[in-house]
This record gives sequence, C-alpha cells and structure tokens, in this order.
Amino acid sequence: AALVALLLYQWRGAMPWIQRDAWYGVWSRAVFGQAGPLTQHGRWRFLVGQALPVLAVLLLLHVVGGCWFGMPAFFINLWVLLYAIGRGDIKRQIAALAADLERDDLQGAAHVAATFNPGRYQDYADNEAAFRREIAQKSCYRFLEHHFAVIFWFAVAGAPGALWYRLAVIDCESSAAGDARGDGARAWLQVLEWLPVRLLGLTLPIGEKFRDGFTQWLKLLFGIRNHGELLLAYVTVVEPEVAALANSGQLLRMAALFRRALMIWLVVGAVAVIFA
Repeated sequence: AALVALLLYQWRGAMPWIQRDAWYGVWSRAVFGQAGPLTQHGRWRFLVGQALPVLAVLLLLHVVGGCWFGMPAFFINLWVLLYAIGRGDIKRQIAALAADLERDDLQGAAHVAATFNPGRYQDYADNEAAFRREIAQKSCYRFLEHHFAVIFWFAVAGAPGALWYRLAVIDCESSAAGDARGDGARAWLQVLEWLPVRLLGLTLPIGEKFRDGFTQWLKLLFGIRNHGELLLAYVTVVEPEVAALANSGQLLRMAALFRRALMIWLVVGAVAVIFA
C-alpha cells in the first residue's frame, strides 16, 4: 500500500479530492463543544478528537479482515495513506522555492517556505544568512511532515497510525499559539515525530560520510527540540553548504538527499515484509 501510494503520488501529484479536511473541523468543533471529564481540558480534548476517528478506521479494518483476499483492507489502507500524505505537491513547492532562490527573491522564497509548516514555526532571523538558514530548516521539515513521518507510522501501526499523525498535524496547524489546545497539540506532535526524525537523520548519511553522520546523530540525539533545525544539522554533515542555501542548486541537492533516504526506507520496508 505504501509503495502504491507513493507511485500514485509521483504520477498524479497532490490529490486534493482525497485530502479534504473539512470533516475533521466539524468533528473537532463537536468534540470541543461537549462537556465531560475527557473534554473539559484543552490538552485532552484534541486527543479525544484524534483518537475516535483512528479507532473507527481500526475497527473497520478489523471487520473487513482478510475477506476477499484482503483487497478491501488493502484499499482502505491505500485510501487512508493517500489522505495522510502531506498537503500540496512537494515537488512543485520545492521547484517554486528553487526558482525564487535562483532569482535571489528572498521574499518570494520566504512566502513559499511559510506554507511548509504553518502554526509550528516562528521566524527569528535578523539578517540574510539567518533568513536563508530558516528557509533551509523549513524545507527539511517539509520532507519529514509530508511523507517520512506518515510512512513511519503507517509501517508501525498501519492506516490508523498514519491517520493519527495527519490529524495531529491538522490540529497543530489550526490551533492558535498560546492557548492550551495549541500548546498541547504541538507537544503531542513533537512526541509523534521524535522517533521518525531521528531514524531519518540516521538514514541521510548512508552511502557517504556515514561515520561523521553517525557521530553527529549520537551527539544530537537528545539535544535539539526543533525538528527542522535538527534535520538541517543532519543534512549539513553530508552537504555542508546547504545550511547557507545560497542558490537553488543547494536546495536541489538537499531534495535529492531526502529522495535517496526515502528509497532506503522503501527497500528496508520491502525486505522486512519479505522476511515477515
């Protein structure tokens, strides 16, 4: 299902007709409007709102089971995984960002990068070098949020795991900064991304500079909370100039590095399935 979903994405690009989130907004408002022991505190309400749709998918997969040679379960997994993949066409977004960098249009590049992770990233740059570094961090995080974390949770817990991650992202993006629900949603998303981001960091230097990459990985294992910053630290072991993001070529080399990591993940997953 993961392989078919990625092939469909490569062929068709973004599929907004599958990735409709309006239903979750209606559902969340219904949950938040209820009073009870599980929903009276903001830090609990969003978890209840996420858990019930996840449990519904889990129950549906249990009901269909292995009937019809497992085809209903396959299509449910495929549909949910396509829904859980990040919003927008990441290839076009990276291409637009590269075009802005090629023209040295930092304002345009910042506008594109701001769509990568709204609600989770604050801009603190006070000079051009720091500004370019923030764009690089947002780009790194985009690869994690768009498909790496989704595939990880799909491998661990199937469609329910992938759906839970995407709902956590939606809650984080739709929550206002500073309120209890927003703080809780961001903290929960940090928990869901903790292991995927570190496994991705371990994968990036495979094939070149693995010794240096593994040393950096151990050094930063518990050191950086911002996952975009952490991924950029992993990337710069292999491509040191990427942090400066001085031109479009550096961004494209970063994208190629993440594509290679994705292929490694798929190969490892295929081998695991064969031996299982």
